[in-house]
Amino acid sequence: MSPAETFCFGGIGILALLAQLIINYDVLMKKTSGKVTLKNVSYRRFLFGTLFYYVTDILWGYFDEMKFVKMLYADTVLYFLAMGLLVMLWTSYTTDYLDEKDLFGKITKGAGQLFFALAPPMIVVNFFTPVLFDISDYDNRDKLLASFDDMIELNRAPELVELAAGMAVFNSGKDSSFSEVFERADRKMYDGSVFSKPSAGDRPANSIQR
Repeated sequence: MSPAETFCFGGIGILALLAQLIINYDVLMKKTSGKVTLKNVSYRRFLFGTLFYYVTDILWGYFDEMKFVKMLYADTVLYFLAMGLLVMLWTSYTTDYLDEKDLFGKITKGAGQLFFALAPPMIVVNFFTPVLFDISDYDNRDKLLASFDDMIELNRAPELVELAAGMAVFNSGKDSSFSEVFERADRKMYDGSVFSKPSAGDRPANSIQR
């Protein structure tokens, strides 16, 4: 996501959050006149759920732009929890507002509660097997490669296993085939900063090229 896209993404969320706070200030701060009813309570809970959702949505764009992968993952977890909570609060509010006390109302409210109840176990499963979302390390490829090089450099002193790595990214304005990208990555592997690829006769037994 480009900085402009992040600004637009976060800006929309901030505007929506501010509009929600301004329009529903009296409800959120309990400054409404009249008797407090179940409808009022349900609506207020729904508003707080909406605010929670907006905050996670705004933070997601910021963490994505700053490449804070761990924070992005944590915020995405909260985002899905907020989504489940919002569905439950919305079904609760609509049934209370319409005064649906029949079977339809019970099913609607129960469906919202079930939706929210499924969110935590699905998030736990997602930690081991992505079923809801996956945070890709593609955007952090340069940092990951640098960390890899640092580790190999540390392995050189005690004569541990050494590897050479090269990476290239497809450029639509320059590359016309996969082989061109592969060849560029291969050259970077040979000219890597960790160690130059030795000839077959001089190659140490514990070196590996990938």
